[in-house]
Amino acid sequence: LFRSCNDFSVKRLKNSDGILTTPILKKVYKVVAMYDSTTADHDLNWNDSAFYNSELLWKIYQRSTGLQLGNPVAFKTFDNGSKAFVVMSEKRSQVKLKDKEEVISPAAIYNSDYLFSVIE
Repeated sequence: LFRSCNDFSVKRLKNSDGILTTPILKKVYKVVAMYDSTTADHDLNWNDSAFYNSELLWKIYQRSTGLQLGNPVAFKTFDNGSKAFVVMSEKRSQVKLKDKEEVISPAAIYNSDYLFSVIE
C-alpha cells in the first residue's frame, strides 16, 4: 500500500453529503461511543470484545451507515500475496486463528468502491 513513511493517501466517502445525514451521524457517534473503551485485538478475532484497526473502521461504517467498505473474507482465503497476510500468518501461528474466521484488510477498505481519492 505504501512505500515509505512519506507516502500516504487520503480517501473520502463518495456522496458523503447524501449519506452522512444528521440522523446517520448520530448513529456514527453512538456506535463509536459503544466501542470507545475496547482494546486492540492482537488475536485478529471477528468479535466485539476487541478490534484490530481495519475491523473497527469497517464495523463503524457498516453498523452506522449500512455500507461495507470492502468485503470480509475467511482467513483461509485471504490474499496470501499481501504483506498484511504475512503479519496475519505470524499472528495465526501464535494464536491459532480459525481458517473460517473473517478478516478485513486495510487494502480491502482502501480499494472500496464507496471511497474516492483526495490525495494520492
